[in-house]
Amino acid sequence: MRCSGYCSIFIYGFALMLALAGTTELYRSKEFIIGQCQINSIIMIRKVGPKGRDVFFKHWNVTVIYENEIDNILIITPGGGTYNLERFTSRNYQINEIYPCYHSPYNTTDKEWDWQWTEPKKQRAYGYLTGALAFFICGTVEKLTEALTSVWLSIL
Repeated sequence: MRCSGYCSIFIYGFALMLALAGTTELYRSKEFIIGQCQINSIIMIRKVGPKGRDVFFKHWNVTVIYENEIDNILIITPGGGTYNLERFTSRNYQINEIYPCYHSPYNTTDKEWDWQWTEPKKQRAYGYLTGALAFFICGTVEKLTEALTSVWLSIL
């Protein structure tokens, strides 16, 4: 089965998304700052998701301590999941305890990447970039194969 034009658009589009995710993660891994977040409360917001299943969004009310400044913020876990309460509370985060948290020094008002629990990692960035390269190569090989096949068939 040959890859149609839509297939190529999908392959290159997916490669582009992986490349953007990889460069963003690489930037974050080089530029992040480490703060200390004290958990004041953890709230689970329940919404009815697709197919009638419960979807939970985690809201972490934390106090961030960084460079002798203290800010009260709300970390909202993006997405949402079909977590049950036991699984959610098993992350080993306790109220009134202090844990490291991470933030970009240049994105002071950017809600896309505010304070977060996970440290940005270069390995994850390199994985995204490698995947992007692989999809780009696959798309290019597919297009070259298709072009060479049409030329070969026109010669015969």
